[in-house]
Amino acid sequence: MSDNSITTQGLTKIFGHFRAVDTLNLDVNAGELFGLLGPNGAGKTTTVRMLCTLTEPTLGSATVAGFDIRKEAAAVRRSIGVVSEGVSLYKDLTIEENLKLLSTLYDIPRARAESRIQELLEMFAFREKTRRLVGALSTGWAKKAMICAALLHDPKVLFLDEVTSGLDPQSAIALQDFTRRLCEQGVTVIWTTHYMGEPEKICDRVGIMFAGRLVQVGTPDELKHSVSELSLVEVETPDLSQVNSRKLSIN
Repeated sequence: MSDNSITTQGLTKIFGHFRAVDTLNLDVNAGELFGLLGPNGAGKTTTVRMLCTLTEPTLGSATVAGFDIRKEAAAVRRSIGVVSEGVSLYKDLTIEENLKLLSTLYDIPRARAESRIQELLEMFAFREKTRRLVGALSTGWAKKAMICAALLHDPKVLFLDEVTSGLDPQSAIALQDFTRRLCEQGVTVIWTTHYMGEPEKICDRVGIMFAGRLVQVGTPDELKHSVSELSLVEVETPDLSQVNSRKLSIN
């Protein structure tokens, strides 16, 4: 049996004439904290949406938690948690009401659901905000509410797409530490970001995406060592622009 929690083969998404994700081949180990790093528009979110069965691939295949994203989409959804743009809670319900509703959709036994909901609310220190409407929460608290919802059913795979965007530095660091502990408990986490410093701090391995392609994969240390040091070349150009001697520095 494979130890891979996520496997993709030639995974591709085309919108019209634009290849948002181009022939993605990737293996992510069970319990691994895997970072997808790249600028906005690199294809990270589209990759996550395909793996979460929110967007159908144009070409290629993938399995998540052992289930085929095309043939077993319902089983994939039961096995994952997602925090991403476009995935939201009901704004006219409180966070507690949202979690209770989700627990019925996941068929979590009532006693277990109540215990799990309280555990999550205490974990993220909601306190008096527990009964506040989600639509009235700040960006940071709304993000924490989404994380609670994503963890409610103890998913095997957790997708955190640009999850620290909108969080204050203290909350972002706390979330990074919490995510690291989840992986130690066996949860597989995909962490997408365009901030270069985040994967270096927490990820086991990092995949760099650019223009829809996965261009390099390795541990943070391996990726750092693979980057050649910049060299400085000094060129003398006599009489350039009527100047006797000018030096150009080229990186």
